[in-house]
Amino acid sequence: MPHKLVIANQKGGVAKTTTTLCLARYFAERGLRVLIIDTDPQGSVTLALRGTNRVEHDLHDFIVRQLSFDLCKLTVAERIDVLPSNKETTKVDAILGLNPSQLFSFRGTFAPVEKGYDVMLFDCAPSISVVQTAALIYAQRLLIPVAMDILAIHGALACLETAQNMNEFYNNTDVRAVALLPVMVDRRLQATKMTLEMLEKIASKYELEVLPAIRTDQAVQRANRGKAFLADHDPRSKALEDYAAAAGRLSEIMNVNTPISTTAPAEQIAEEAAG
Repeated sequence: MPHKLVIANQKGGVAKTTTTLCLARYFAERGLRVLIIDTDPQGSVTLALRGTNRVEHDLHDFIVRQLSFDLCKLTVAERIDVLPSNKETTKVDAILGLNPSQLFSFRGTFAPVEKGYDVMLFDCAPSISVVQTAALIYAQRLLIPVAMDILAIHGALACLETAQNMNEFYNNTDVRAVALLPVMVDRRLQATKMTLEMLEKIASKYELEVLPAIRTDQAVQRANRGKAFLADHDPRSKALEDYAAAAGRLSEIMNVNTPISTTAPAEQIAEEAAG
C-alpha cells in the first residue's frame, strides 16, 4: 500500500504545488516511485512543469471516461508520474456530486494504480470541491502548507474543520492532518512572528506538529518561470534545503521508509538514484 497524502489549504498562493513537487522529488531521489494527482482545474502541476495544462488525456478521462491509466499519466522525471488536470476536472466534480456514494469511488478507481507507486500526492485547488473531498476520503491524510498571513491561517483552519466534519458525516473515514508546514517564511517580518505563534497554538489544539519552515527564496519563482523542479533549477537553494528538512521529518511522522538513506550525501544519493 502506498503512502497517500493530500496537500491542501483553502487559501490560494500558499505554495501547495511547489510543496507537492518538492516532496515528490525528495521521495523519488530516495528511490521511491511517486504519483502526483493534480485535482486543480487550473492544472497547476502541468503548468509549473510544462507551461501549459494542455494534455492529450487527463484526470477526467481516467475517472469519467475510464481510459487506461497508462494513457492518462505523464512521466515528468525519473520515478515521478503525474495524472494531470485541466478545466475538464470541473466535470468530474459535477458527476461525482450527483451521488454521495461516489465520494468513495477513488478507493476502487485507484486500486489498480496503487501497486505501481510508493507515494501518492494529491495537489488541490484552494477550495473545497467534490474531487478534493473524494481525495481526502481516499488518502485519509492531509498536509497543510501555511503562508505567513492571516488568510492562510483561516484557510488552514477551514481544512482542519472540514476534516473533522467529514469524519462525523461519513462512515469509515478517518481523515487526519499529519502536520502544518510554514512556507514563504521571512523571520525579519513582524507578521511572520505572529503567524508562527498562531500556528503553534493551532498545532497544540489539534495535536499536530509544525514542520521545519520553508524560507522565502527567489529561486522558487525562477524555477516556476523556467518550468523546472526546484532541485534542477537550483540544487543549492535555501528553500530546497528547507524542503529536505521538512520532508525528512514528514517521512518520520508517516513512517515512510526509503530505499536510499536520507542521511547520505547529495552526491551519493544522485549516484544511487542513477544506478
